[in-house]
Amino acid sequence: LSSSMSEEAYGRRESVKAMARRHFRGIARKEASVRLSRFLSELQRLSGRTGPDLAEIGTFDLTEAEKILVLLALVVAAPPKLLLLTEPETSDPLLWLRVVEELHRIGRAYETAVIFQTSDIVRASELCERGVVFYAGQVVEDGPTTNLRSKPRHPVTEILGKCLAEAVRPRTAFPIAPGLAPPPGQLPKG
Repeated sequence: LSSSMSEEAYGRRESVKAMARRHFRGIARKEASVRLSRFLSELQRLSGRTGPDLAEIGTFDLTEAEKILVLLALVVAAPPKLLLLTEPETSDPLLWLRVVEELHRIGRAYETAVIFQTSDIVRASELCERGVVFYAGQVVEDGPTTNLRSKPRHPVTEILGKCLAEAVRPRTAFPIAPGLAPPPGQLPKG
């Protein structure tokens, strides 16, 4: 969907409203109209915009925050049972808190499950109740995200937690797992 917001991807200048219409193409006309209306209403609520209508702005003119709000409004317009997310491309902590708040609201209101792929255990614990840590393609630890943060049982989980702690300390090297990644099928115990 984010490629829908790229002028280069389609070689045309498209408004947010036109992009949403294209997103709902293939759905019965009446249902598509209901979803588009829900999308525009949600977008207005999320943006709180008093100037030009966000739906009429070209997708190429959106700020990082506005792109995320457009995606959240699309989720509300057609709520899925499962939402898969990757690491958000924002360094703005206020925007991240707003996204978490909206995703919690969406999850509760529409009974949507969220799977969030990240290496940031703190962000995962803000959004998810449970976490799973993978190492070399295998699950090495799972449990409540609060436990993954406070009582890691696997060295990789511990290192992920330390990386964030080290990131806030100036001029400190990030912790690195000792040794080399094992060959597939020869994972260490832990």
